[in-house]
Amino acid sequence: NEILETLKVAKEKLDSLFNTHQRISDLRAGLVFRKGLYIPLKSHRILIDGYEVQFLSMFNDFFSEMMNGGENLFKEFAIRTIAEMGLKDSQIIYSSDLSDEEKNRFKTIIMLGDYAFLGFRHPGRTTEYKRLFGEQKHLLSENQSKLFEAMDKCLTVKDYEEHKKLIKKIRKLVDSERNDLCKKTKTPKIFRTENIEAFFSAFSHLIHGNIILLTDLFGTKRPKNRNRLRITWTLMITGVNTLIHVKGFLERKGVKLEVGDLFERFDEASKELAKYWESIEK
Repeated sequence: NEILETLKVAKEKLDSLFNTHQRISDLRAGLVFRKGLYIPLKSHRILIDGYEVQFLSMFNDFFSEMMNGGENLFKEFAIRTIAEMGLKDSQIIYSSDLSDEEKNRFKTIIMLGDYAFLGFRHPGRTTEYKRLFGEQKHLLSENQSKLFEAMDKCLTVKDYEEHKKLIKKIRKLVDSERNDLCKKTKTPKIFRTENIEAFFSAFSHLIHGNIILLTDLFGTKRPKNRNRLRITWTLMITGVNTLIHVKGFLERKGVKLEVGDLFERFDEASKELAKYWESIEK
């Protein structure tokens, strides 16, 4: 798949840009090499400082897994995740419409939320949470800081009921921040914003157990190839959207990513897919 191969090239260029390649012997010694110097290894800093690289690496792995394995109805539930990554998060992380502070705050909130969730049962994650919160607190608003301070105390005293309540609030904060930032970014012209919105609306009904949609999904009379078509279409638009934003991000850093006429051919292919989709739904 040309989209995936180009995404892999983009990942390599991000690796070079962020200098994320490290020797195993250095990591085992608790050191990382940055800008000609060896500095103490801090796992939370590696992730937050190289978030753009780690994000694309995970996106590529997920993309590859979804491509393989043939037709599977349950992939239609899993693609919601890659759609969220490829149509929302990538548009924020690599955006030229947002300030570095806005993007860093978004990354910080996501990571604090994940560390908080894992930290209740994993002391190492609690330590990373506390370190990251201390170092990134200046990026947060007053209300956001209060929420994460409450979680900091909760992780110390191990209050399970309070932890559940705070995790719920943090997840809402992540969703709110994501939606607010997405609204500030520009959807590439080859996509229609209303189609993307409808795309997520349909997913929402499906994963929340809408009986009619589930009956249609598992029905024996569903059009042939619809599952494969939906997966292919999702991978195409998420992959291309991510590529567009990563390409722009790299170019602003002085790094060129060759894509040839990939975007033009995507536009043509998407029109053909739309026609075919209409034909099988009749």
